[in-house]
Amino acid sequence: MTDIQFDICPTPSITVPVTHEIGGKMKKVVDAGSSGEFGWHAAETALRCARLFSYKFRCKDDKACVVPTPSAPPPLAGASSFNVTLPRGDADNTRAPLARGSLVHAGLANHYRILQLIQQGHDPDSVREEWASPTEAVSICADTNGWGAHREEAIRIVNAYMANWMREELEVLHVEEVFAAEIEGRRYTQRLDLVVRDRDRKVYVFDHKVVGRISPQTVDRYTLSGQFIGMRCLVEMAYGDQFGGVKLNLIESGDKGFKFFRDVVAPAPSAVRTFPLTVLHARKIVDMCADLPPEEWPQALSEQTCYTPYGRCDYFDRCRWGSN
Repeated sequence: MTDIQFDICPTPSITVPVTHEIGGKMKKVVDAGSSGEFGWHAAETALRCARLFSYKFRCKDDKACVVPTPSAPPPLAGASSFNVTLPRGDADNTRAPLARGSLVHAGLANHYRILQLIQQGHDPDSVREEWASPTEAVSICADTNGWGAHREEAIRIVNAYMANWMREELEVLHVEEVFAAEIEGRRYTQRLDLVVRDRDRKVYVFDHKVVGRISPQTVDRYTLSGQFIGMRCLVEMAYGDQFGGVKLNLIESGDKGFKFFRDVVAPAPSAVRTFPLTVLHARKIVDMCADLPPEEWPQALSEQTCYTPYGRCDYFDRCRWGSN
């Protein structure tokens, strides 16, 4: 690390599960949503485009900052933590990969939480009675967010995943838990998909990714991802010499079916060393602009930022023409 104060908080926080009525019974679903605080998504957004940060994180109560979405079913009762609706809704196919990935995350979260409880000695039948099955969790997430068009594909992916890895020998340590640190006295958080102890007795972070095709570049592109650098910092500080690395838990979903692949993301010691400085820099950008109206926050004005792999930024027209 640097000489910046970077202190890990003692234990990850286990989020209270959400409950839903399924077949006349109330069942639990893992909260697989945002950490709810300043984490890498917020920091990366500020670094990428301050104006985008103002629209996404500082304008929640300003109707002028809300992007209209196609009509969707109302959220289910008690489902606020699953309400991670994407700005353009289910109708826009350019957002299909994000919706599909969120649904698969929901299913895998319940799969590993159920496995964790059974490993801890709880009665398997009682656990399965109390918790929604992985496919039920997918359906709940789909209903909550208006992603019904992606439900069946996500269920097929989750079922194929569980069949492929049914004999895996992992000790489940954390499922969708929030790890936190204080950087110069300011809290930084990340919710981690899965933390396990593998057969080599090392502790690994697993990050689930659903992709159209697995290639050598699929793993390499995450070497300098702040999301993965943050995971490494937080879990290595928590587990010390037991830490083995961050693994991409890849799921290929394409025309020819499914493929599954896991690989450790390559180390990036220089990026790890300066990560606290990077987060502080993002904080300073936000602090510098905090009193400005959204339209006066600096713009990136880059074809790499304003036009993403999924198409135009959600605020493309507003940045182009203004709010009026």
